[in-house]
Amino acid sequence: MQVRDAAAGDPPSTSPRLNVGALTLVGSASMLAGFVAAKLFHDAYPFASIWTTLGVAAALYAFVRLIAARPGPVPWRMTAMAGVTVFALCYFLVIAGESWHPERTRDPVVRFLRGLELLVRLGAAASLALIVSLTAGWHAVGSPRVSRTGALAPLFVGVGLSVLVFTVGMTLVMAVLAFVPGQARTFMLLALLLLGPACLHSLWTLVYASVLGRWEVDPPPDALRRGLSELQSRTAFPFDRVVCLNAGYGAGRNCEVTSSVRGATLIVSEAVIDLFEPDELLAVLAHEAAHVQLNHVRRKIVFGMAFTAAWLAGYIAISTVISRYQPANLGFLQFVIPAGALASLRDLYDKLITRRHEREADEYAARAAGADALLRALEKLRAGRIGPNVAHRWTTHGTWEQRSAHLASLDRTPEP
Repeated sequence: MQVRDAAAGDPPSTSPRLNVGALTLVGSASMLAGFVAAKLFHDAYPFASIWTTLGVAAALYAFVRLIAARPGPVPWRMTAMAGVTVFALCYFLVIAGESWHPERTRDPVVRFLRGLELLVRLGAAASLALIVSLTAGWHAVGSPRVSRTGALAPLFVGVGLSVLVFTVGMTLVMAVLAFVPGQARTFMLLALLLLGPACLHSLWTLVYASVLGRWEVDPPPDALRRGLSELQSRTAFPFDRVVCLNAGYGAGRNCEVTSSVRGATLIVSEAVIDLFEPDELLAVLAHEAAHVQLNHVRRKIVFGMAFTAAWLAGYIAISTVISRYQPANLGFLQFVIPAGALASLRDLYDKLITRRHEREADEYAARAAGADALLRALEKLRAGRIGPNVAHRWTTHGTWEQRSAHLASLDRTPEP
């Protein structure tokens, strides 16, 4: 489970705010436009797809660089850059999928290699859009190279791990399709869909903690060691590993916990520790400890398995219904459109479960360190940050008004 900035809420009302509703609308419209444009161009001019792809990449670079360097409200510039990046990404994905025409064969090894080829094509297509957009934004920002590298490090780590996990997952699926006989194939695919997320989560967390070790401060600050000692004396809970990050990673505002087969790892930035008084630091540490103590990772995986089963049934039902009315030459899009719609529902479901877990973690921290200490820590963590201007259902932690009101209703002093 990733609980990045888990104690952070929305920023003060004086800071610019991201309208997540507008961002979602622009992203959805850009995704659909990218799919449709790629399909139309490929069907009309299949041999010119490479040139249209290069043209879209050049236009993406120019647009992102222009918008990133342009003065104006930050939220709307970010929305515009995200929209054009999603458009290009979807365009490249469809072109890569539609231009893949392997020869039919029953040889399992050849089928597996053809599947890997498709995976490489799609990965390269998605990477092209992200690399062009990030490069354009990099060149448009006037800050020093070192600070830009540190600020973008979490993004590169996150994208890299996402690509790794996706590649491993898809390779397993293709191996089942290629080598497992017909009757057992369905059973194996269902087992992968239900059990795969738990295995891939462990892979993510193990690699993530190892990569972040490059920025680790050793030994950790005395304030952190005292806070962990106080946490253990009050809750009898020790983290299995603690990674304190220096200011060179991100904005210096990381505070999260990851759980894997090797135990729970606390990841916290050194700059965050310097923000807090002892009782505030204890409240933040207790919040992160709650995610482990209350088995939030395992519960989320179980809820995810249940939703995956429902998602699979919904995908089959929708695909069956719309197959009667969709054009015969829809091609690659017949898989993408139903999957995209159901993925949006999965995103809302995950946010609902996460909000419940964050509420439980807040209550745990309030009992351990007091609601006042947690509220003060929240205020410090959210100061000057850009946050979402959106209904609570689109958030992972709830709105600041809801969260602070709930904490204010709790006992103001810690339990003995």
